[in-house]
Amino acid sequence: MTDCILEIWQHTATTSGSALVIPDGCRDIIRFTSLGQRPSWRITTLDTQTRSVYSRKGVSLMGVRLKPGTQIDEQQLLTNLSADIHVLDLRDRINSCCSLNQAVAESLECLRHQPKTVSTAAKWLGITPRTLQRLITSQTGQPPSFWLQLARVRQAALALKTSTPLKDIAHIHGYADQSHMSREIKHWFGVSPSNLTPERYDRLMDSGYS
Repeated sequence: MTDCILEIWQHTATTSGSALVIPDGCRDIIRFTSLGQRPSWRITTLDTQTRSVYSRKGVSLMGVRLKPGTQIDEQQLLTNLSADIHVLDLRDRINSCCSLNQAVAESLECLRHQPKTVSTAAKWLGITPRTLQRLITSQTGQPPSFWLQLARVRQAALALKTSTPLKDIAHIHGYADQSHMSREIKHWFGVSPSNLTPERYDRLMDSGYS
């Protein structure tokens, strides 16, 4: 059985308010626990842009982050997850309802290493661009270009924390110029490079596709 789990995380809201969720190429299985209510499970979708979520004070979350490209039998998984399941049993229950195609995993790893184009990635993999397009889109719901751009923008945004000049970061990560990089960062993360907040950087440091 393939282990499809990237990370298990926990969080308890100390105040009521909104928090950012940025695209990370992963889907999460989350248990929500509120005082006086029965815990409930939800499966997130694949985010394509940054969004905010509201959480009330005292709500506890336990999340399981799945590896990029993981396929989920959602109905069976939600049936298998009880409210009081022990974390030691969680991995087996989830992996029994999830799968990660080896060809998909290898293709996503290739795209993560920033080939200049999807065609270049297909050449590295020894397949045709059409085969790569069909494989990735059918298994992840997004085309190879989505994964290439996501890895690129996440890696470029993290590089902004260094002393490397912006124009050099843009060049290193395959953008036409600094303006191109700035537009992509704003598209994915909702703000320009100069306005990337500590909260956004914290989310970029979480496990994900980069």
